[in-house]
Amino acid sequence: MYKKIMRIIFIRHGESVGNKKNIIQGHKDFALTKKGREQAQMVAERFRNIKIDAIYSSDLKRASQTAKIIKKFHKKTPIFFSKLLRERNLGYLEGKRVDEVDLIKFRHRRPNGGETPSELKKRVEIFLNYLFKKYSTETILVVTHGGVIRMLYGIVNKKTIKECYDYMPSGFLANTCVFELEAYIDKKKRKIFKTLRENCTRHLNNF
Repeated sequence: MYKKIMRIIFIRHGESVGNKKNIIQGHKDFALTKKGREQAQMVAERFRNIKIDAIYSSDLKRASQTAKIIKKFHKKTPIFFSKLLRERNLGYLEGKRVDEVDLIKFRHRRPNGGETPSELKKRVEIFLNYLFKKYSTETILVVTHGGVIRMLYGIVNKKTIKECYDYMPSGFLANTCVFELEAYIDKKKRKIFKTLRENCTRHLNNF
């Protein structure tokens, strides 16, 4: 017997200046481009009539700006910014162009000054545990980054780090893509997830 706890809507941020310039971002703080703001507006329109009980966002600009655009349709909904939702810290790689670095080498290694994928996955687990403790039956919207969503996929589907990176092997999750989950808890207090949508961008196609 499962008890439904909450609905969680994860959204990747809109296109950032770093995305447009093909720069490795990590914790480097780039703002949204004009296109990114338009994408954020479209995903905001998609969820404008959905009752959102709380909005959480990475504190980095590309995510927080996306979240603030979404919040315009949910004026009474509280919004919180968390470092737990930041992209993976890629240390000395940040600021370099993607074509200057063999990123595959760092899928399981810590770049100097950065963090490992396992440490990123742990952050995501801490955040999910926080939601489970704080909410019951609410709908929570979360704006974050591709790396966080990749680890989320692994947690929900009980995948290894390697399988997380093999998922969408191009290494790309679309800007403002939506991952939507229902969360349950069983009699033994174990978390159970049901995926409703993965990497959905229908709002970008005249939703």
